[in-house]
Order: sequence, then structure tokens, then C-alpha cells
Amino acid sequence: MAIIDPIRMEILRKVFPEINDIKIEVFTLFAFGMTIREISVYRNTTHQAVYKTLKELCDQYNSPSNEALKTLYITRLALHSFLELRIELTPEQ
Repeated sequence: MAIIDPIRMEILRKVFPEINDIKIEVFTLFAFGMTIREISVYRNTTHQAVYKTLKELCDQYNSPSNEALKTLYITRLALHSFLELRIELTPEQ
């Protein structure tokens, strides 16, 4: 069973269109508290592969640390959610 269901993945692709599904998955799992070890076990990959993905995300987003990535993730997700809600609440003209 996937931790991130396909419907949520579609939403996350809109929030982070510049990164692929693997990076979205690692980014999401890390942002919501999974350790590098837990992510590597879940994804059936090495710790080094997860660490490399997080390093690539740090470089791509000019993030000084993995912890700052978490803040970026949560902020961007919240802003996207707010803007989507605002669009839905705006009356059609």
C-alpha cells in the first residue's frame, strides 16, 4: 500500500511541477517526519540514494539544510492550498 495515494500525488505534482515523482515522494515523506533510514526501507533503496535525493532538492531550492527543506515544503503546500481555496471561493463573473 502506498503512503501517498494517487490522488494526493496528482495534487503534489501541481505544487512541485519542477521535480519528478521520486523526488516528490522522498520530499513528502521527509517533510512529514520520516527519517532517511525509514524512507530508504519504505522505498527499498539505500540510505545513500535518499540522502542524494535530499541533497539534490537542497541544491535545486537553494536550501541551506534538510531541515530548511521541510519548511519550504510545508509553506509551499500551505500557499498552494490557500490559493486553490481562494479560487474556489471566488464567485464567477
